[in-house]
Amino acid sequence: MGSMSCACDNNIEDPIVYQSQSLHDSKILDLNTNTSSLLATNLSTLVKRELTNTTTLSIWSNLPRYSYPDFNSDEMTKYSKLILKSGLYFGEASFDTPQGRGFIIYNDGSLLEGTWKEGKVTGKARVVYSNKSTYEGEYLSDQKNGYGIQKYFDGRVYQGLWENSELYEGKEIFPDNSEYNGTFKNGKREGQGVFIWNNGARYTGSFINDKFHGEGLYVWSDKRIYDGMWSEGKLHGKGRFIWPDGRKYIGEFCNDYRHGLGKYFWPNGNAYDGQWYKGKKHGSGNVYIKAKNQHYKGQWLNGTRIKWSDS
Repeated sequence: MGSMSCACDNNIEDPIVYQSQSLHDSKILDLNTNTSSLLATNLSTLVKRELTNTTTLSIWSNLPRYSYPDFNSDEMTKYSKLILKSGLYFGEASFDTPQGRGFIIYNDGSLLEGTWKEGKVTGKARVVYSNKSTYEGEYLSDQKNGYGIQKYFDGRVYQGLWENSELYEGKEIFPDNSEYNGTFKNGKREGQGVFIWNNGARYTGSFINDKFHGEGLYVWSDKRIYDGMWSEGKLHGKGRFIWPDGRKYIGEFCNDYRHGLGKYFWPNGNAYDGQWYKGKKHGSGNVYIKAKNQHYKGQWLNGTRIKWSDS
């Protein structure tokens, strides 16, 4: 029989690990006093004129014109230019504080278009990062809060809820069309979720720190099934493993191995009930032969029977 290959096709680790971006998610208002009030224009014209980072400008130029919520256009009768420690702000202002429509060009070349309330980005906004990533969604007090879509430079896409600029609950789609639906904590998959690989394999269950941890169901692309406990991405604890040909193991696992006490069933009705060590029968056990309707006790060492206890 040999040992079970149960390391999740050696592809159990996720293809890409999420890395959070916080290019602009610190406090953006540390105003210098250099302020100017300028004549009528529209914000898109200003972006073209003021944005000097060629990477950001190239990405921005291929996006639809940004539509400011609650306004028919981005035209304004006057606007202010505010020099901030984090970059340059262009737009509506009140007493040298961003208020209303505007955009900021950060010192790293990233661009944020949106609306401000009492100096903080609040409501809908769009960000073009200097590393080619983009975000469009809701903000509250300078933080991503609510629904938003972020497209990463490496091809990943997240669409869902944010909380204090961290992923909270939603869908993460990878370049190979694998996807995760579920909850997050500190930018990592944590809580309940479903991960679907592009080959049809699927895991449904608990995550901690981007790994399968707790109770979960894994269905391989070849129809093998494991339903049970996990620890840091490995089969660990009590569970049930079923093969497409009808074989079945119910018992204990440790670090991806059948290990401890467990029952193994063959399609012909034969069964083994006993001790296991690293995927092999090891120690005492009972064998049931269906054709004879007989039970036998024996001793095993590294998968090999060394004696029948009754003989």
